[in-house]
Amino acid sequence: MASIDIYESIEKIMEQGGSMVDFYRTEPVLAAYDLLRVDLAPVQRIILRDMWFKNYCITVAGRGCGKSNDINSLSYIDDKGLCYLYEEFPPIPSFLNDGETIEIDDNKSIYTTYGFHPTKKISLEKNLKGIELKTKKGFVHRGSLHHPLLTIDKEGNFIYKQAQHFESGDRICIKRNHQIFGKNSVNSEDAYLMGLFLGDGMISSEYNHQDITTSDDEIKNYCINYCKNYSVPYRVDEDKRTSLTVSVIFKQFSMFFDKYGIKRCLSYDKEIPKIIRHSDKQTQIDFLQGLFDADGGFESSSGKISFCSVSKRLAIEVQMILLNFGIVSRLREKKTKSDFGKAFIVEFGSNDLIIFRNEINFKLKHKRESLDKYLFHTKLNTNIDTI
Repeated sequence: MASIDIYESIEKIMEQGGSMVDFYRTEPVLAAYDLLRVDLAPVQRIILRDMWFKNYCITVAGRGCGKSNDINSLSYIDDKGLCYLYEEFPPIPSFLNDGETIEIDDNKSIYTTYGFHPTKKISLEKNLKGIELKTKKGFVHRGSLHHPLLTIDKEGNFIYKQAQHFESGDRICIKRNHQIFGKNSVNSEDAYLMGLFLGDGMISSEYNHQDITTSDDEIKNYCINYCKNYSVPYRVDEDKRTSLTVSVIFKQFSMFFDKYGIKRCLSYDKEIPKIIRHSDKQTQIDFLQGLFDADGGFESSSGKISFCSVSKRLAIEVQMILLNFGIVSRLREKKTKSDFGKAFIVEFGSNDLIIFRNEINFKLKHKRESLDKYLFHTKLNTNIDTI
C-alpha cells in the first residue's frame, strides 16, 4: 500500500480508512512522516520500530516543536511582529545555578520553518553551554549545541544538522520573505521622520533639542514643512565647515520621542523602536524609506544599496526587517577614523535591488532615479543566492 498525503488526499483517506490504519500500525516510520511530517534520522527509525509494540509511552515530535535560542534572539511571536525573546518571555530566575533550568506554562505562537506553532511550555536555562554560528552574510545564530539547523549536504540534499557539528564552509538555510507584520500603525509622516532621526539625527537626552543634519535639500525641506504643519518650533543652522550641510533643529520636541518610545541615546546605541518592529507593513516601509534616505544610498559602481550606522544593534535589526521583505543583505564591519573606530554596513545587490525597489524604494527622487537607471541598463547576476 502506497503512503498517503493526509493534507492533499483526504477523500482517498476516507475511502481507505480501515486499510490505512492497519498499514500505519505496522509501519510507524511512515506514519510519523505521512501524518506528522516528521522525517526521522536513521537511528530514530530503528528505535521507533523497536519500541512501537512495547509498553512505552512514545512521543513523536516534529522539528520546530522544541527550539533553544539565546534570550537576545529576534523572532516573530504571535501577531506582534519582530520581537526580542526577552521582551515576550520572563527573565531567567536569579536563584538558578549555571546549567539549571525551570519550566513554565506558556501559550504563545512562535514562527518556525513551517509557520506559526503554539507553545505549551518554555524552559528557561541559565548560562547553558551554547554556540554562535555566523554566516558570510553576517547572520548570527546563538543557541544550544544540539539545536538542529537546516543545511545542504555535499550531494545537494536538504538535511538538519546540530549546531555543534557545523564546520567552516557549511551552508545554513535562511528563510526569506516572511511578510509577517504587527498591528501597530503610525502615520506616514511620523514613521518617515523616525527613519530620518535614526539615520542622521541627534537624539541624545544630553541635549534639550533634537536635530537632523543633512546635505539633501529634499530632506531639509521635509523637516521644515513637518515643523510648519505640526507647529513645531525650529531653526536651521548652516554647518560652518561646509555650506552644503545644514542642521534642522526641532525645539520642544521631546513628546515625539516619548509618544513612540524612541530611545534617547548617542548614535552608537540607536535601535529601531518597538512600535516600528511591531507595526504594519506600510509603517515599516515609511520608516525604512526615511532610514535609507538619510543614511543609505545606491552606488552604481558597485551595484549595491547600503545603509551605514555606528550602532551594531540597529544594523542587525535593519538586516532582519529587510529579510522579512525578501531581501538577503550582508552585514559587515568597516574601520573608520571616528572615535568609535568602526561602523556597520548593511548592503545588498543583484535581484535584491528589484525587491527593494518594488517593496520599499527610496522616497528621495534622485536616489529613486539612480536605482531605476541602473536596473534598466544592467543585467543582474542571480547566481549568488547562497549564504
